[in-house]
Amino acid sequence: AAAAAAAAAGEAAATPEVENKLASAAGTESVSATSAASGEVLAAAAASLDTAATTVDMLSSALSESGATDAEFLTEADPPNKCRPQDLGDVKGRLASFCTSWWFNRPVELSPLAAARRGWCCKGPNLLECNVCYGELGLECDANGIWMANGEPVALPAAGSNGPAIYTSASCRAALEKGHSLFCPWRSSEVTLHDPSRLSDDELAAGVQSRRCGLLETLKHLPMVVDGDQEAKDAALVLATAWWEAVPQKDCDMLQCSACLRTLVVQAFAHQSVADATASDRGRSEEGEPADKMRRKQPSPPDSRWWRPQLRGISTSAALGQQAVMEKCLLDPYALHRYYCPMYCRPDEELGVAATRVVKAREIVASKAGPGEVQDLAAAGLAAAKAEDLLRALDALLPQERSA
Repeated sequence: AAAAAAAAAGEAAATPEVENKLASAAGTESVSATSAASGEVLAAAAASLDTAATTVDMLSSALSESGATDAEFLTEADPPNKCRPQDLGDVKGRLASFCTSWWFNRPVELSPLAAARRGWCCKGPNLLECNVCYGELGLECDANGIWMANGEPVALPAAGSNGPAIYTSASCRAALEKGHSLFCPWRSSEVTLHDPSRLSDDELAAGVQSRRCGLLETLKHLPMVVDGDQEAKDAALVLATAWWEAVPQKDCDMLQCSACLRTLVVQAFAHQSVADATASDRGRSEEGEPADKMRRKQPSPPDSRWWRPQLRGISTSAALGQQAVMEKCLLDPYALHRYYCPMYCRPDEELGVAATRVVKAREIVASKAGPGEVQDLAAAGLAAAKAEDLLRALDALLPQERSA
């Protein structure tokens, strides 16, 4: 059935009527005759396209009935997966392949984020695979507690015989590079879009504004957020600065870190509607209540159906402040990241270098630009993000190019 449908598609694409109309249109000297012939050609081509579309539907139905998949029609001539360090969708897909049961308690330099930046996917317990060169990297811990990458130690020798193993960025980077084949482009490439130290102040500020607009447009509720030692006045801005973005869902509002992919449900914390959260910007709520009265309105309590992460191992000096946070069910935008995320910070510690730089970049750009320029920057960033999502969706739908 599939072969017959394919043959019918070929015949429909090149019918004698279309060829005759094209030949007559090319040989006619009169403009009026050419226009008439062109109209007939377009009509014949449209009919042929309708026939081809019907044939494609027949082919799709035949493939569905036979149970065949696209993978069965792939040949050795199909191009391999590409090395695209500037594609956020690729690195997020690789990062999503890691799970706690397969990749747990590794050094920060060998974390899922570090491995995904170097082109690795998690194939199984303690096993990585490159989808470009198909190289594999196994990471096992020996009897002495030293991590071994494909049988070679990753840690540098300690100064003393009983000293702890030293895992440096250089040694871990070398282990991730050597796992690729000699001619794999990932040996000399790395994703830098998740590293705030590689981005300019304008890029960091544009990302913050883009994420803030996405939060306000996508979510129906915003969580009550901690900002330093007090409750945040602009929860969306604080979340966007900490790299949280909105994830569309039907039955709840969800946040996800764009770097480590940590996911949180808004309703698991104390929350309020976006309209109430932005009432101070408009001056009045949707019901016409003044902004001061809206600020006195109590937020909705957490929904017991959703799990709320608990912070552990907090020092005594920060216990009292954190107790108030837990009683109010507030969201700590930095402490709830994964430990290897560049935005992660414990409640009893100062913000890290990456998080501090994002905050300063946002303040610097906001001080230089007027209110209108900041809004334009936010709109441009959101439009760029939507364009990237659309291009990724089209890339997934369109057929891949095949080599001759």
